Amino acid sequence: HYNRARLQRVNQRMVQGNRYSPASSMKDYSWTGSSIRDCAIPRGKDTKYHIVQLKSFFELRDEGADMHHCVGTYATSCSSGRCTIFSVRQFTKGKFSQRTATIEVRGRNVEQIRGKYNRKPDDTTMNIIKDWAYDEVLNISKYAI
Repeated sequence: HYNRARLQRVNQRMVQGNRYSPASSMKDYSWTGSSIRDCAIPRGKDTKYHIVQLKSFFELRDEGADMHHCVGTYATSCSSGRCTIFSVRQFTKGKFSQRTATIEVRGRNVEQIRGKYNRKPDDTTMNIIKDWAYDEVLNISKYAI
């Protein structure tokens, strides 16, 4: 597990492009992604949650910087197809409000679900993820949280 100081150093290096620069083998720093679908799930009158697949080094870098965890280091695994990363984003009255979780999927298994600073996501976000996983026929590992 990472402590807060280590996460801040990792995020700073990611923002600076330091050792988390795209691998030279990734020509355009993006990939096609998996067949698992994105979704939008409404909660309440004005709130909607979007689960969006991240398909580029830059999207992973930004997710890691905003969420304060190391998902930015997953570009090689994602581009090779070993894993797929999704971002859970909250929108209020049609405007982006915040990222609430990051999801790692390997095959049809959800292996990790992390909130900011690698914390457990709130209950609303977890229910959104469970609904999406059910619709996409994904198994959530008991160690995912």
